[in-house]
Formats: sequence, structure tokens, C-alpha cells
Amino acid sequence: MRILISIFLLLIVVVAQAQEPAALFQQGNEAFSDKKYTVAIKKYEAVVAKGLNSDELYYNLGNAYYKTKALGKAIYNY
Repeated sequence: MRILISIFLLLIVVVAQAQEPAALFQQGNEAFSDKKYTVAIKKYEAVVAKGLNSDELYYNLGNAYYKTKALGKAIYNY
């Protein structure tokens, strides 16, 4: 019984960690839509810090930096 509970709890943790970057990315998109560009940057950078990357992630991050007039960081992320 303990083994089953341990496996179940481990699966919950793994699934939660896998969904976290997607949730952060979505939160970044929502913040960007609300013109909260610094919040969006923090959310996108959190996804990057987790070791994940995609073209869309860096494009959105570049756009958020552009909106905050951080042109060097915007160009770097584009």
C-alpha cells in the first residue's frame, strides 16, 4: 500500500512540474496582453530558467523587452 501511495505522489509531482512551464508561458502571454510587460518578462524568463526554449518563447520575450525599451535584450531574444 505504501508503495502505491509513493508512486501516486511521485506521479503528481512529475505532472505538476511538467505543466508549470506551460502555465508560466500562458501567464506571460496574459500579462503581455494586459500591457504588463515587466511581469511578462519575469514569466518568460522563468520558463527559460527551467531549461526550456522555443521560437515562440524567445519571440514573445523579445517583444516584451521591446515594449520596455530594452532594445539590446529585445534583439538578443529575437
